[in-house]
Amino acid sequence: MPQAQETIPLVFLDGPPSVAGRTGNNAAWVCRCGGQPPLVGFSDTTESESTSTVVVCPGCDRHYRVVASRLRGPAERVQELRRAW
Repeated sequence: MPQAQETIPLVFLDGPPSVAGRTGNNAAWVCRCGGQPPLVGFSDTTESESTSTVVVCPGCDRHYRVVASRLRGPAERVQELRRAW
């Protein structure tokens, strides 16, 4: 059986939202700067303080997290982060 490909929200800190592609707990999306190739990450919770699941765009240094209700659960959205570290 092929892996299911679905879309989930991609939420930027500025500008209109977009969409990301999801397969299980992984997501792929294009950064707001339009850099290629697409960014890829696996899910984490919004409560997590770990930086190991943060994805950084090499083109513009924006930071993202793939958000799920539970650690490594199905990806629900990709959220751009305000850097506090």
